[in-house]
Amino acid sequence: MSQRRPYSPEYKQEAVHLVQQSDSSIPEIARNLGINDNMLRRWVKQATEPGKRVFPGHGNPRDEEVARLQRELPSCPGRRLCRLRA
Repeated sequence: MSQRRPYSPEYKQEAVHLVQQSDSSIPEIARNLGINDNMLRRWVKQATEPGKRVFPGHGNPRDEEVARLQRELPSCPGRRLCRLRA
Protein backbone atom coordinates (compact mmCIF):
# COMPACT_ATOMS: atom_id res chain seq x y z
CA MET A 1 0.00 0.00 0.00
CA SER A 2 1.36 3.43 -0.90
CA GLN A 3 1.66 6.31 1.53
CA ARG A 4 0.27 9.76 0.91
CA ARG A 5 2.75 12.37 -0.21
CA PRO A 6 2.52 15.58 1.78
CA TYR A 7 2.17 18.74 -0.31
CA SER A 8 2.82 22.16 1.18
CA PRO A 9 0.04 24.74 1.16
CA GLU A 10 2.22 26.89 -1.11
CA TYR A 11 2.50 24.07 -3.65
CA LYS A 12 -1.27 23.55 -3.58
CA GLN A 13 -1.90 27.27 -4.05
CA GLU A 14 0.49 27.40 -7.00
CA ALA A 15 -1.24 24.40 -8.59
CA VAL A 16 -4.65 26.04 -8.13
CA HIS A 17 -3.28 29.27 -9.58
CA LEU A 18 -2.09 27.34 -12.64
CA VAL A 19 -5.58 25.93 -13.15
CA GLN A 20 -7.22 29.32 -12.78
CA GLN A 21 -4.79 31.15 -15.09
CA SER A 22 -4.29 28.47 -17.73
CA ASP A 23 -6.38 27.46 -20.71
CA SER A 24 -5.27 23.84 -20.20
CA SER A 25 -7.56 21.24 -18.67
CA ILE A 26 -7.21 20.02 -15.09
CA PRO A 27 -6.15 16.51 -16.18
CA GLU A 28 -3.42 18.00 -18.39
CA ILE A 29 -2.10 20.26 -15.64
CA ALA A 30 -2.23 17.41 -13.13
CA ARG A 31 -0.30 15.17 -15.51
CA ASN A 32 2.36 17.87 -15.94
CA LEU A 33 2.65 18.24 -12.16
CA GLY A 34 2.73 14.48 -11.61
CA ILE A 35 -0.36 14.42 -9.40
CA ASN A 36 -3.79 12.85 -9.65
CA ASP A 37 -6.37 15.00 -11.43
CA ASN A 38 -9.01 14.29 -8.75
CA MET A 39 -6.66 15.63 -6.09
CA LEU A 40 -6.12 18.80 -8.12
CA ARG A 41 -9.90 19.17 -8.53
CA ARG A 42 -10.30 18.87 -4.75
CA TRP A 43 -7.66 21.56 -4.21
CA VAL A 44 -9.44 23.89 -6.64
CA LYS A 45 -12.76 23.25 -4.89
CA GLN A 46 -11.22 23.92 -1.46
CA ALA A 47 -9.62 27.13 -2.70
CA THR A 48 -12.89 28.47 -4.08
CA GLU A 49 -15.06 27.68 -1.03
CA PRO A 50 -16.01 30.99 0.59
CA GLY A 51 -15.35 31.59 4.27
CA LYS A 52 -12.84 28.80 4.77
CA ARG A 53 -9.12 28.97 5.35
CA VAL A 54 -7.42 27.45 2.33
CA PHE A 55 -5.21 24.40 2.96
CA PRO A 56 -4.89 24.78 6.73
CA GLY A 57 -2.66 21.72 7.13
CA HIS A 58 -2.04 19.87 10.35
CA GLY A 59 0.94 21.83 11.66
CA ASN A 60 1.15 23.50 15.01
CA PRO A 61 0.71 27.28 15.43
CA ARG A 62 4.47 27.81 15.87
CA ASP A 63 5.13 26.33 12.41
CA GLU A 64 2.50 28.60 10.90
CA GLU A 65 4.09 31.64 12.56
CA VAL A 66 7.54 30.69 11.25
CA ALA A 67 6.13 30.24 7.73
CA ARG A 68 4.39 33.64 7.94
CA LEU A 69 7.59 35.35 9.05
CA GLN A 70 9.59 33.69 6.27
CA ARG A 71 7.05 34.94 3.72
CA GLU A 72 7.32 38.48 5.14
CA LEU A 73 11.13 38.51 5.24
CA PRO A 74 11.64 39.47 1.57
CA SER A 75 9.43 42.53 2.09
CA CYS A 76 11.23 43.57 5.29
CA PRO A 77 12.47 47.15 4.74
CA GLY A 78 15.60 46.55 6.78
CA ARG A 79 16.14 43.08 5.34
CA ARG A 80 19.87 43.47 5.34
CA LEU A 81 19.79 44.52 8.98
CA CYS A 82 17.51 41.58 9.79
CA ARG A 83 20.11 39.22 8.36
CA LEU A 84 22.97 40.91 10.19
CA ARG A 85 21.23 40.63 13.54
CA ALA A 86 20.47 36.91 13.12
